Amino acid sequence: MADDEEPAPTPVWDGKFSEEGLPHGKGNMAYPPPPLGEGETEELPGDAFEGEMVQGSREGQGSYTWGASGARYTGSYRNNRKHGAGSMKMPDTGLYTGGFVEDVMEGDGLYQYGNGDMYEGGFKAGKRSGRGTYHYKAPGCQLMGEWREGSIVSGTWVYRDGSMFVGNFTTPDTPPPPPPPPKAVVKKPADDDDPPRKPRPPKPAAAPLTVPVSGSYFISTTKLQQPGNFVRGVWFPTSDPVVGKATIPFQSAPRPIQTPVADPRVQEPDAAAAAAPHVPEPSAAPATVQA
Repeated sequence: MADDEEPAPTPVWDGKFSEEGLPHGKGNMAYPPPPLGEGETEELPGDAFEGEMVQGSREGQGSYTWGASGARYTGSYRNNRKHGAGSMKMPDTGLYTGGFVEDVMEGDGLYQYGNGDMYEGGFKAGKRSGRGTYHYKAPGCQLMGEWREGSIVSGTWVYRDGSMFVGNFTTPDTPPPPPPPPKAVVKKPADDDDPPRKPRPPKPAAAPLTVPVSGSYFISTTKLQQPGNFVRGVWFPTSDPVVGKATIPFQSAPRPIQTPVADPRVQEPDAAAAAAPHVPEPSAAPATVQA
């Protein structure tokens, strides 16, 4: 090291030390601020840890705050990594509460997104996986069912008005055009002057990235149910609509999630949007910030 070079700043531990001179037990660790980037003049705050350490490694319960982003983790640590039950406030104001395995979200959890959306269910390798329910705040609809690699693969899409689509979903490489409402051929009963109304499921407002493939629509206003398939974004019914009732083929569906607290940054949809919700792409769960 040259004589004029300053030594690199080191973390400052306020607590007890082991015989080896390493942080050990409960205490507070203050980490130096990140170096200034090109053109930067204002120094960002450094990270901070408060909790238990074993031989210089975070172990047990603790709380870590990222000074630059404002992210914060509070929960269990093992071998210096987030492991077990904990909560993570994300830089985008999202909040995850649930299980962690080796610094990654895994197990059952509740993710409240910064835009007001909410997901409750299983996670695997940081992605939505297994049984879960996703609530979209803006259109007021829900997806509940089985998830894989962050996307729903089978389950129920529930609209604001109680109508629903039950079936299979896919995430195509290229999103197809938005499917129009099913055009079912409805036969007029011989003893009735007024034929039953055609089923009119809500028309998607835009091409969703997660799209229904095959299943059945139930329209709450008409109480009609019709099975069919989507082929390149177009609905092909497999039979005439019949009077039915809403059924969700998941006996162990997740418990209902609470209504998210209103976010003043998210505007409520107008009447047209509320009557015609689409299947939006769930917000991506960002990777947890590494300490």
